[in-house]
Amino acid sequence: MIGKARTVVVLSAAVALSGCAGGGPAPEVVAEASALSGVIPPPHAQVLGAACERGRDQLCKFAVAVDAAQLEPLLAASDFTAELVPGKSASMLPVEGVEPGPRIASGEDQVVHQQTANREILVDRTNPARPVVHVWAFTT
Repeated sequence: MIGKARTVVVLSAAVALSGCAGGGPAPEVVAEASALSGVIPPPHAQVLGAACERGRDQLCKFAVAVDAAQLEPLLAASDFTAELVPGKSASMLPVEGVEPGPRIASGEDQVVHQQTANREILVDRTNPARPVVHVWAFTT
């Protein structure tokens, strides 16, 4: 009986940390993605998904819905230097379940926070009142 109880506890903890318990992505994953990318979701933003992969290199990605008035301050606060090119798709796959819509613009730059990372940002303005910002950051 103790073995079964431990299994239930471990599985419950894994579901909670993976963000599959209905509460969105795990805060630890969002924090790691934010630290690598330098993009901090503003108050009242909704993180739609996040994932990080580690191996020889590191890749973190997340998608966040923001109020339209928060978009430019978010990009400025992250020191994003690239021009967003209208109609340009991202070169990487989005966070699972958060596909960009038809009104997109994206760009790429580098950022140095904890380490140097390449960064790609795609802004989906399909809903102009609540754009979705897709962020990818990776080391090489």
